[in-house]
Amino acid sequence: MTPTVLVAVILGFVVVPLAMMVSRLRKRGLTQRLRQEGLRTQGDVLGITKDDEGPDVVHYAFFLPDGSRIESEGHSKASGQLCPGAPLDILYLPEDPRQNQPVDGGTGQVRFILEMIFLIGFMLTAAILFIKEELTPPESPQRPSPQRQLRPFEPQPPRAAPPSKGTPPLGSY
Repeated sequence: MTPTVLVAVILGFVVVPLAMMVSRLRKRGLTQRLRQEGLRTQGDVLGITKDDEGPDVVHYAFFLPDGSRIESEGHSKASGQLCPGAPLDILYLPEDPRQNQPVDGGTGQVRFILEMIFLIGFMLTAAILFIKEELTPPESPQRPSPQRQLRPFEPQPPRAAPPSKGTPPLGSY
């Protein structure tokens, strides 16, 4: 395997899935932290961006106890029933209110586990195929198979007729 192909394989089948796993771990960690330590407040929906490939993105704003306004966006399971101006429950971290999400948003445990299983399975499959490829001995170039030397034609003397035990009797036809 050439070095360029090896680098491409490592990037595509190891680095990218690992980066995705780290991203998912962080999102799941933030969701858990918000649910355990986060403060709950009510915000207002500013708008909803429809997304054909995934859940709709809800743009919202909420006020902190000191009166400052925070605008953010996230996913909400109720995005289909929301419209601009509708109330939306928000969780935020008191030490960093920019870390927030709708109460029903975030990465759920089942989705997180399924994503991790998929990514780990993807990496393991790639590793198995890669190891199998590396352990398989390279094929030798195809050489023509050795052929027997042809002998020049030598006429053979005629063979004698096989011995006869007499002529068989003719039967009636």
